[in-house]
Amino acid sequence: MPPIKPSKAHAFGGFAIQLPTGIEPLIQLSPGEKRPIQELTSNRQIDIVVNHTPADIDIAAFGLNAQRQIEDDRYTVLFSNARSPEGAISLSQSQGATTVSVDLDRVPSRVDRITVTATHDSASLSSASTLHAVIADCATLDAKPHLGDEKVVMLLDLYRHSGQWRLGAVIQGFAGGMAALITHFGGEVADEAPAPAPAQSPTASPAPSAPISLAKVDLRKRQVGVSLKKLGIEHEQAEVLFVIDGSGSMARLYSNGTVQETVERIAPVA
Repeated sequence: MPPIKPSKAHAFGGFAIQLPTGIEPLIQLSPGEKRPIQELTSNRQIDIVVNHTPADIDIAAFGLNAQRQIEDDRYTVLFSNARSPEGAISLSQSQGATTVSVDLDRVPSRVDRITVTATHDSASLSSASTLHAVIADCATLDAKPHLGDEKVVMLLDLYRHSGQWRLGAVIQGFAGGMAALITHFGGEVADEAPAPAPAQSPTASPAPSAPISLAKVDLRKRQVGVSLKKLGIEHEQAEVLFVIDGSGSMARLYSNGTVQETVERIAPVA
Protein backbone atom coordinates (compact mmCIF):
# COMPACT_ATOMS: atom_id res chain seq x y z
CA MET A 1 0.00 0.00 0.00
CA PRO A 2 1.47 3.41 -0.94
CA PRO A 3 2.20 5.83 1.88
CA ILE A 4 -0.38 8.49 2.73
CA LYS A 5 0.74 11.89 1.61
CA PRO A 6 0.17 14.71 4.08
CA SER A 7 -1.83 17.72 3.04
CA LYS A 8 -1.17 21.30 4.13
CA ALA A 9 -0.68 22.08 7.83
CA HIS A 10 -3.59 23.27 9.98
CA ALA A 11 -3.18 25.15 13.28
CA PHE A 12 -5.15 24.13 16.36
CA GLY A 13 -4.60 25.80 19.73
CA GLY A 14 -1.22 27.14 18.68
CA PHE A 15 0.02 23.83 17.26
CA ALA A 16 0.56 23.04 13.58
CA ILE A 17 -0.75 19.60 12.59
CA GLN A 18 -0.24 17.80 9.28
CA LEU A 19 -3.47 16.12 8.19
CA PRO A 20 -3.45 13.14 5.80
CA THR A 21 -5.08 13.71 2.43
CA GLY A 22 -8.83 13.15 2.58
CA ILE A 23 -9.23 13.94 6.28
CA GLU A 24 -11.20 17.09 7.00
CA PRO A 25 -9.68 19.57 9.49
CA LEU A 26 -11.55 20.43 12.66
CA ILE A 27 -14.04 23.27 12.36
CA GLN A 28 -12.59 26.31 14.11
CA LEU A 29 -15.39 28.08 15.98
CA SER A 30 -15.51 31.82 16.69
CA PRO A 31 -17.19 33.49 19.70
CA GLY A 32 -20.92 33.79 19.05
CA GLU A 33 -20.99 31.02 16.45
CA LYS A 34 -23.77 28.42 16.75
CA ARG A 35 -24.18 25.09 14.99
CA PRO A 36 -26.56 22.11 15.23
CA ILE A 37 -24.83 19.13 16.83
CA GLN A 38 -26.10 16.86 14.04
CA GLU A 39 -24.21 19.04 11.57
CA LEU A 40 -20.97 18.17 13.39
CA THR A 41 -21.49 14.53 14.37
CA SER A 42 -24.10 11.79 14.48
CA ASN A 43 -22.81 10.64 17.89
CA ARG A 44 -25.05 11.25 20.89
CA GLN A 45 -22.16 11.02 23.33
CA ILE A 46 -20.36 14.36 23.13
CA ASP A 47 -16.88 14.65 24.65
CA ILE A 48 -15.55 18.16 25.20
CA VAL A 49 -11.81 18.09 25.90
CA VAL A 50 -10.54 21.35 27.38
CA ASN A 51 -6.75 21.67 27.24
CA HIS A 52 -5.46 24.17 29.78
CA THR A 53 -2.12 25.44 31.02
CA PRO A 54 -1.61 25.94 33.93
CA ALA A 55 -3.04 22.63 35.08
CA ASP A 56 -4.82 24.16 38.10
CA ILE A 57 -7.40 25.92 35.94
CA ASP A 58 -10.72 24.37 37.00
CA ILE A 59 -13.22 23.23 34.37
CA ALA A 60 -16.89 22.78 35.28
CA ALA A 61 -20.22 22.12 33.56
CA PHE A 62 -23.40 23.82 34.78
CA GLY A 63 -26.73 22.19 33.96
CA LEU A 64 -29.23 25.07 33.64
CA ASN A 65 -32.98 25.33 33.13
CA ALA A 66 -34.74 27.14 30.28
CA GLN A 67 -34.23 30.44 32.13
CA ARG A 68 -30.46 29.74 32.21
CA GLN A 69 -30.55 29.39 35.98
CA ILE A 70 -29.24 26.72 38.35
CA GLU A 71 -32.25 24.62 39.35
CA ASP A 72 -30.56 21.55 40.82
CA ASP A 73 -27.05 21.70 42.33
CA ARG A 74 -26.51 18.05 41.43
CA TYR A 75 -26.16 19.15 37.80
CA THR A 76 -23.24 21.42 38.62
CA VAL A 77 -20.47 19.00 37.61
CA LEU A 78 -16.94 19.81 38.74
CA PHE A 79 -13.97 18.09 40.38
CA SER A 80 -15.82 17.66 43.70
CA ASN A 81 -19.03 16.42 42.00
CA ALA A 82 -17.79 14.61 38.91
CA ARG A 83 -21.09 13.06 37.80
CA SER A 84 -24.74 14.07 37.56
CA PRO A 85 -27.22 11.69 39.26
CA GLU A 86 -27.96 9.54 36.18
CA GLY A 87 -24.51 10.00 34.64
CA ALA A 88 -25.69 12.14 31.73
CA ILE A 89 -22.95 14.68 32.50
CA SER A 90 -19.55 13.62 33.81
CA LEU A 91 -16.08 15.07 34.20
CA SER A 92 -12.63 13.48 34.18
CA GLN A 93 -9.21 15.04 34.57
CA SER A 94 -5.68 14.42 33.43
CA GLN A 95 -2.60 16.61 33.62
CA GLY A 96 -3.41 19.75 31.66
CA ALA A 97 -6.71 18.50 30.23
CA THR A 98 -10.27 18.06 31.47
CA THR A 99 -12.97 16.13 29.62
CA VAL A 100 -16.67 16.91 30.01
CA SER A 101 -18.78 14.04 28.63
CA VAL A 102 -22.46 14.56 27.84
CA ASP A 103 -24.86 11.77 26.90
CA LEU A 104 -27.49 13.85 25.10
CA ASP A 105 -30.15 11.13 25.28
CA ARG A 106 -29.87 10.87 29.07
CA VAL A 107 -29.98 14.57 29.95
CA PRO A 108 -33.29 15.16 31.81
CA SER A 109 -35.77 17.47 30.12
CA ARG A 110 -35.51 20.09 32.89
CA VAL A 111 -31.85 20.63 31.94
CA ASP A 112 -32.13 22.89 28.92
CA ARG A 113 -28.52 24.05 28.64
CA ILE A 114 -25.09 22.82 29.69
CA THR A 115 -22.50 25.57 30.04
CA VAL A 116 -18.82 24.61 30.22
CA THR A 117 -16.69 27.06 32.19
CA ALA A 118 -13.05 27.64 33.14
CA THR A 119 -11.87 29.42 36.28
CA HIS A 120 -8.74 30.15 38.25
CA ASP A 121 -8.75 31.02 41.95
CA SER A 122 -6.13 33.75 41.87
CA ALA A 123 -4.92 34.68 38.37
CA SER A 124 -6.73 36.15 35.39
CA LEU A 125 -7.23 33.62 32.61
CA SER A 126 -5.37 35.83 30.14
CA SER A 127 -2.19 34.61 31.86
CA ALA A 128 -2.95 31.04 30.71
CA SER A 129 -0.65 29.85 27.96
CA THR A 130 -3.29 27.40 26.68
CA LEU A 131 -7.08 27.36 26.96
CA HIS A 132 -8.86 25.67 24.08
CA ALA A 133 -11.56 23.05 23.65
CA VAL A 134 -12.04 20.22 21.17
CA ILE A 135 -15.69 19.22 20.77
CA ALA A 136 -16.59 15.68 19.64
CA ASP A 137 -13.34 15.49 17.64
CA CYS A 138 -15.10 17.72 15.11
CA ALA A 139 -14.68 21.33 16.20
CA THR A 140 -12.26 23.42 18.20
CA LEU A 141 -12.60 26.66 20.14
CA ASP A 142 -9.52 28.64 21.19
CA ALA A 143 -10.40 31.00 24.05
CA LYS A 144 -6.90 32.38 24.60
CA PRO A 145 -7.01 35.26 22.04
CA HIS A 146 -10.27 36.58 23.50
CA LEU A 147 -9.39 36.74 27.22
CA GLY A 148 -8.80 39.82 29.35
CA ASP A 149 -8.86 40.17 33.14
CA GLU A 150 -11.52 37.48 33.66
CA LYS A 151 -10.97 34.90 36.40
CA VAL A 152 -13.87 32.82 35.12
CA VAL A 153 -15.13 32.40 31.57
CA MET A 154 -18.07 30.59 29.96
CA LEU A 155 -16.46 28.70 27.10
CA LEU A 156 -19.37 27.08 25.28
CA ASP A 157 -22.95 25.88 25.55
CA LEU A 158 -24.75 22.71 24.59
CA TYR A 159 -28.41 23.72 24.45
CA ARG A 160 -31.82 22.65 23.20
CA HIS A 161 -33.48 24.52 20.34
CA SER A 162 -36.62 23.42 18.49
CA GLY A 163 -36.21 19.87 19.77
CA GLN A 164 -32.57 19.58 18.68
CA TRP A 165 -29.26 20.01 20.49
CA ARG A 166 -27.00 22.82 19.33
CA LEU A 167 -23.47 23.96 20.14
CA GLY A 168 -22.71 27.60 20.87
CA ALA A 169 -19.28 29.22 21.27
CA VAL A 170 -19.56 31.81 24.06
CA ILE A 171 -16.24 33.14 25.54
CA GLN A 172 -17.88 35.46 28.07
CA GLY A 173 -16.23 36.01 31.43
CA PHE A 174 -16.32 37.78 34.78
CA ALA A 175 -13.47 39.48 36.61
CA GLY A 176 -15.30 38.70 39.86
CA GLY A 177 -14.53 35.00 39.54
CA MET A 178 -16.75 32.09 40.53
CA ALA A 179 -18.93 34.19 42.84
CA ALA A 180 -19.91 36.44 39.92
CA LEU A 181 -20.68 33.40 37.76
CA ILE A 182 -22.89 31.80 40.42
CA THR A 183 -24.80 35.07 40.76
CA HIS A 184 -25.19 35.23 36.96
CA PHE A 185 -26.72 31.74 37.05
CA GLY A 186 -29.20 32.77 39.76
CA GLY A 187 -27.31 31.35 42.73
CA GLU A 188 -26.62 33.23 45.94
CA VAL A 189 -23.27 34.10 47.46
CA ALA A 190 -23.33 35.48 50.99
CA ASP A 191 -22.04 38.97 51.68
CA GLU A 192 -18.88 39.44 53.67
CA ALA A 193 -19.21 39.17 57.45
CA PRO A 194 -20.55 42.36 59.11
CA ALA A 195 -18.30 44.69 61.05
CA PRO A 196 -17.61 43.66 64.67
CA ALA A 197 -20.34 44.62 67.13
CA PRO A 198 -19.55 46.17 70.52
CA ALA A 199 -18.50 43.67 73.17
CA GLN A 200 -21.41 42.28 75.18
CA SER A 201 -21.64 41.10 78.73
CA PRO A 202 -20.54 37.47 79.18
CA THR A 203 -23.98 36.71 80.60
CA ALA A 204 -25.85 38.05 77.56
CA SER A 205 -27.51 35.63 75.15
CA PRO A 206 -25.71 35.13 71.83
CA ALA A 207 -26.88 37.50 69.10
CA PRO A 208 -28.66 35.77 66.20
CA SER A 209 -26.26 35.06 63.36
CA ALA A 210 -26.82 34.61 59.65
CA PRO A 211 -27.06 31.01 58.42
CA ILE A 212 -23.88 29.41 57.17
CA SER A 213 -23.44 30.19 53.46
CA LEU A 214 -23.21 26.93 51.50
CA ALA A 215 -22.12 28.84 48.40
CA LYS A 216 -19.07 30.18 50.21
CA VAL A 217 -18.35 26.73 51.65
CA ASP A 218 -18.42 25.31 48.11
CA LEU A 219 -15.93 27.94 46.92
CA ARG A 220 -13.67 27.01 49.85
CA LYS A 221 -13.95 23.34 48.83
CA ARG A 222 -12.58 24.19 45.40
CA GLN A 223 -9.60 25.98 46.97
CA VAL A 224 -8.95 23.14 49.46
CA GLY A 225 -9.15 20.57 46.65
CA VAL A 226 -6.53 22.37 44.60
CA SER A 227 -4.22 22.63 47.63
CA LEU A 228 -4.57 18.91 48.47
CA LYS A 229 -3.79 17.96 44.87
CA LYS A 230 -0.66 20.11 44.86
CA LEU A 231 0.50 18.28 48.00
CA GLY A 232 -0.36 14.88 46.50
CA ILE A 233 -2.66 13.94 49.40
CA GLU A 234 -6.09 14.33 47.80
CA HIS A 235 -6.84 10.62 48.33
CA GLU A 236 -5.87 10.53 52.03
CA GLN A 237 -8.72 9.92 54.49
CA ALA A 238 -8.98 11.70 57.83
CA GLU A 239 -11.67 12.48 60.37
CA VAL A 240 -12.41 16.17 60.84
CA LEU A 241 -14.23 17.25 64.01
CA PHE A 242 -15.15 20.65 65.36
CA VAL A 243 -17.16 21.79 68.38
CA ILE A 244 -18.85 25.20 68.61
CA ASP A 245 -19.55 26.85 71.97
CA GLY A 246 -23.04 28.36 72.09
CA SER A 247 -22.71 30.12 75.44
CA GLY A 248 -23.11 33.86 76.02
CA SER A 249 -19.36 34.40 76.20
CA MET A 250 -19.22 33.64 72.46
CA ALA A 251 -21.71 36.37 71.47
CA ARG A 252 -19.11 38.73 70.04
CA LEU A 253 -17.48 35.98 67.98
CA TYR A 254 -20.85 35.06 66.48
CA SER A 255 -21.81 38.65 65.69
CA ASN A 256 -18.49 39.63 64.09
CA GLY A 257 -18.41 36.59 61.80
CA THR A 258 -15.51 34.72 63.43
CA VAL A 259 -17.58 31.56 63.99
CA GLN A 260 -18.85 31.53 60.40
CA GLU A 261 -15.33 32.07 59.05
CA THR A 262 -14.08 29.14 61.16
CA VAL A 263 -16.83 26.80 59.94
CA GLU A 264 -16.24 27.85 56.32
CA ARG A 265 -12.56 26.92 56.65
CA ILE A 266 -13.04 23.60 58.44
CA ALA A 267 -16.11 22.18 56.66
CA PRO A 268 -14.48 22.05 53.18
CA VAL A 269 -11.57 20.03 54.58
CA ALA A 270 -14.08 17.43 55.75
